[in-house]
Amino acid sequence: MKVWYQSRTIWTNVAGLVALLAQWASGTNLIPPEMIATILAVANFVLRFLTDQPISLTAPMVAPK
Repeated sequence: MKVWYQSRTIWTNVAGLVALLAQWASGTNLIPPEMIATILAVANFVLRFLTDQPISLTAPMVAPK
């Protein structure tokens, strides 16, 4: 199990959210929101097949030596 910040899926979605918020805050529309949503959907679909570990909100417990 890996911690949430090691997840490519989470970081991909964070990047999409940042792109949407940046466009909204600047009042520009360099990439249409529909295009961003489509790109994120495809990326999530691909990453789902590459995923082999669940994520956890907490760090895994390590046994003391």
